[in-house]
Amino acid sequence: MNCLPQRTFLKPRILRNSEILACIALIGWAPGLWAWTPGTGSPTAVQGFTVNATSRTDVLSFYHTIYTASDGYVQNMAWTGNLSTGTPGTTSAAFKDDVRRRINFYRALTGQPADITFDATKSSKCQEAALVFSANDRLDHSPTSSWLYYTANAYQAAQKSNIALGLYGAGAVDAYMTDNGGGKEVVGHRRWLLYSRGLIMGTGDVPPVGASPASNAIWVNDTSRTTVTNRFFAWPNAGFVPQNLVPARWSLSYPGANFGNATVTMTRNSVAVPVIIITNNSPGFGDNTIAWEPSTLSVAGLQDVVFQVTVSGISGTGIPTSHSYSVTSFHPNVLGQSMTISGNSTVPVTGGNYTFNSITQADQYRLRVSTGSTAAWSAAGENLLAILNKTSLDYNLTQSTVKRSGTGAYHLTFPSFAISEQGFEVDRDIMPSATSQLIFYDLFRWVTTGSRLSAEVSEDSGLTWTELWVRNGNGSGSSLDWDSTFQARSISLTPYAGKLVRIRFMFRWNGSTFLGTDTDRGIFLDDISVSSATELVNTTSTTLASSATSFTLNATTAGSSLVAGTTYYLRMRPNVGTKWFNDSPLKLVTAQSAITPFTTWQSGWFSAAEISGEQAALTQDFDRDGTVNLLEYAFGKNPKVADQPAITSSLVGSSVKISFPCDASRTDLTYTVQSSSTLAIGSWTDIARSVGGARTSVIGSLSTVSDTGSGQRTVTVTDSSPLPAGGKRFLRVRVDK
Repeated sequence: MNCLPQRTFLKPRILRNSEILACIALIGWAPGLWAWTPGTGSPTAVQGFTVNATSRTDVLSFYHTIYTASDGYVQNMAWTGNLSTGTPGTTSAAFKDDVRRRINFYRALTGQPADITFDATKSSKCQEAALVFSANDRLDHSPTSSWLYYTANAYQAAQKSNIALGLYGAGAVDAYMTDNGGGKEVVGHRRWLLYSRGLIMGTGDVPPVGASPASNAIWVNDTSRTTVTNRFFAWPNAGFVPQNLVPARWSLSYPGANFGNATVTMTRNSVAVPVIIITNNSPGFGDNTIAWEPSTLSVAGLQDVVFQVTVSGISGTGIPTSHSYSVTSFHPNVLGQSMTISGNSTVPVTGGNYTFNSITQADQYRLRVSTGSTAAWSAAGENLLAILNKTSLDYNLTQSTVKRSGTGAYHLTFPSFAISEQGFEVDRDIMPSATSQLIFYDLFRWVTTGSRLSAEVSEDSGLTWTELWVRNGNGSGSSLDWDSTFQARSISLTPYAGKLVRIRFMFRWNGSTFLGTDTDRGIFLDDISVSSATELVNTTSTTLASSATSFTLNATTAGSSLVAGTTYYLRMRPNVGTKWFNDSPLKLVTAQSAITPFTTWQSGWFSAAEISGEQAALTQDFDRDGTVNLLEYAFGKNPKVADQPAITSSLVGSSVKISFPCDASRTDLTYTVQSSSTLAIGSWTDIARSVGGARTSVIGSLSTVSDTGSGQRTVTVTDSSPLPAGGKRFLRVRVDK
């Protein structure tokens, strides 16, 4: 008989902090409309996942689509029970989906079948067990009848489940997969969740209620799967894995394998890493497993980290004696691909075309076009619209009691020990100059020496932050140490000249701190500004399809008609796995009016190298479709796509007519319609003409013109001269520049 799973215990205080962080993470999440298969995504999917773990982009998309979709489990719980009356209650279907989705996420990433289902009876019994654990503030796989609210169902569920006190929902699943701490060296929780024969599970959960901790029971002791493919599977998984999921304890499993004499060798970026094997012969917890702890794990940072692992000395009938694999940890907010907008630095006021490189598995793109402003601005404490709130939301970020000017100032403090940092971000995209200064005013009241305020800057849309300035607390606890007035600060931004940056302020503590939300505690900030800088304003966003590789900068994408002499700031960002990643580097484009129409068109479609290499010349056929660039320009076609102008002809009675597009902006062109009965050289007669894009006019008395629309319009010319019996007549459009 299988040994019983081990337990997980975390102090309730730590738990409540993790719940708050999960709540904050949910606020910025918005579901998409994708159905997840490799390369696309649906946060509503719960099972049936497959992921190519050897593809960084696929794992990244999978993580942001499926893992993060369960981050809202706290809000989804809807528990109907009651601790005071001993009512187990139920949790919502959405909450159970959050738990099951998280389990199947881990299984898919390790290559196990991601088709775990929940049985209603098992979940009901687990719910009774969770109630017993929370009500008694105790955890045991064998609770006795002396426990408050004890039931036979609770006892059975405790025997068959991974159990946790201080965690619940998807958060408990993460803890089981991590399996850190004393007494959990056999990583039994992890092994049960990944068990090759497991198929039908159940979950029971109780949230924290007053002083009673949260709890979880996931029924895992199940052997319903009858068809199993024996294979190695590891955690962290072979291939790519988000760095925030990499545990301190690593493991490799194989059904029925004997790891009793196995050894582990490991490298990190080709440098040997000593390991300590913590279990290699502990059957009965799911599949047989060897687990170890690397001595130098360090995976934090923006760079990918590659580990090579070899486990040797494995034995068992038909089982390989060794297994080697690599694990690459990556920052899940680093896309690993870069975007660049290409095109001329000048654009006519009528608009121009730009291209960008595609991103693997992008669901869509977002173009943002802004103009720049050097006008002075100030983020004053009474204006919440000027900032992005990064506090715990347990108190008001702005208050009117302590202020330097206006009607209020920003207030940062710690409402409880469960919260170790508070802050806000100035909601402005800023491009400093060589003389720019970050200017602000701060005032400290009760602030311990273990607390510090920092002003920080980000060059990558908030992915990473660099401290510009730090002030530590005074720490005495006496009001005599309070600042009597706001302190003026001026911090140089010269190193960031010409770069697009964001600014934030963070208040952190390391150890003891003064708790409370009244104005005697914490710090105050007011009148924040940046001098001699350009701020991006009047931003217009345009969403582009995943197949797009180009866009037109014009009145639509810029939000209004382009103005000569105005510089436009262009950014592009991709959406991968329901997450919007960082913008491309800025593309600065200045609108100009003194450009001839063909040059305008040419610069919009072709690169500088293509223009200088004469591939964009009038007589060249860049896309080899039989239509030279002059005609592509004349008839409004894409010179880089093989297609034909929309020119049609027909017979009307005894007359022949031709229709073609004619653009009024082509002021440097002459469109001439000619007629011939023989196609012979010298037989063509001019019958209608449009000079400089003006309305087409009749030349001879035997032709008529129908001219509709303005701008890109359709012109129809009819040769009204009689067509002799059995005769032929041909019409053509000649374009001259």
